[in-house]
Amino acid sequence: MKLLQYEKSLQPLLSALPVCHGWGRGATLYHYNGYWLQLVFIAGQRLLPEQYAPRPTDILLASSPKCGTTWLKALAFAALCRLLDRNPHDLVPFIELQYLASPGKLESLQDPRLLATHLPPSLLPAAVTSTCRIIYVYRDPKDVFVSHWQFGKSTCGPLWDHAFEYWRESRRSPERVLFLRYEDMAEDAGGSLRKIAEFMGRGFSPEEESAGAVEALAELCSFENLSKQEVNKTGNFRVSDQVEFRGLKNSSFFRKGKVGDSANYLSPEMARRLDEFMQEKLHAADLAGFPAGSGQSN
Repeated sequence: MKLLQYEKSLQPLLSALPVCHGWGRGATLYHYNGYWLQLVFIAGQRLLPEQYAPRPTDILLASSPKCGTTWLKALAFAALCRLLDRNPHDLVPFIELQYLASPGKLESLQDPRLLATHLPPSLLPAAVTSTCRIIYVYRDPKDVFVSHWQFGKSTCGPLWDHAFEYWRESRRSPERVLFLRYEDMAEDAGGSLRKIAEFMGRGFSPEEESAGAVEALAELCSFENLSKQEVNKTGNFRVSDQVEFRGLKNSSFFRKGKVGDSANYLSPEMARRLDEFMQEKLHAADLAGFPAGSGQSN
C-alpha cells in the first residue's frame, strides 16, 4: 500500500493531533496516543492489527531509536542463524513499516521469524505482546540524547515511557520479554550473545563454545567490524520508495557506539540535569543514572 494513498484516509485523525514541524530533515511529528511519531509509524501502527498475524515462534526486537537497534539486530540474527552476511536492517524488518512497503514480505519469511519494532507495547496489537517473544534494549539517555542530536531528529518518544513500558512487561513475563542494557552488552558482548541465544531457544552447544563460536560471532557483530563493511558505509536506508526514509544513509547507523560518549558533548551541569530528570521519570524501574554494568537484566 502506498503511504500517500493511506495518508488520505488518516487526515481526519491527523488534523486532530498536536503536531511539531521541522525536527531535523524536515520531519513532522504527531502526538499520537502519548508518543511523538512520524506519519509512517502511525500509518504502520494502524495497519498492524489487520495485517500482521503474530506466530508463537516470532521473535520481536524492540528499541527506541538510537538505543542500539542495529547492534541488537546483528547479535540476534547471528545468534539465530550463526552468521551475519548483510546490513542488519536488511535482515530484520520493522513490522510497522513492511505493510506500507512490501505487504507480503513478512508472511513469506520462514519460522522462526526475527522481526523488529520501534513501537512501545501500548501501541502494538495485544496479540503481538501476548504471543511473541520480545528482546528490548535500553541505553543511557545521555548517550541517546547526543546520538539523536547528531542524527537529526527524535522519534518514537518519550524515551522514558517507552523504556518503562517494556521494563514493566519484562517484570510481568520474564519468560517472554528479555530486557537488556546497551552498557552491559558493551561490557560483555559474548555474554549478551549467549543470553540472547538462550532466550531464543538457540543456545550454543558445548562444541560451539569450545570452538570459539561465541567470540567469533561477537567480533563479527562488533561496531568496529560492522562500521567498516562496505555495505554499511555506502547507500541509503530504504524500506521502499513509498516509505519516508530516502536520504537516510546506511552509514548514519554507525556513528560511534561508545558508552559514555555524551561526556564529550554535555557539560557536567547538563548531564546532571538530564540524570535528575530521568531519575524522576524512571526511578521505579531503577533505570536512570546507572553506571555501566551495574544493572541486572532478566
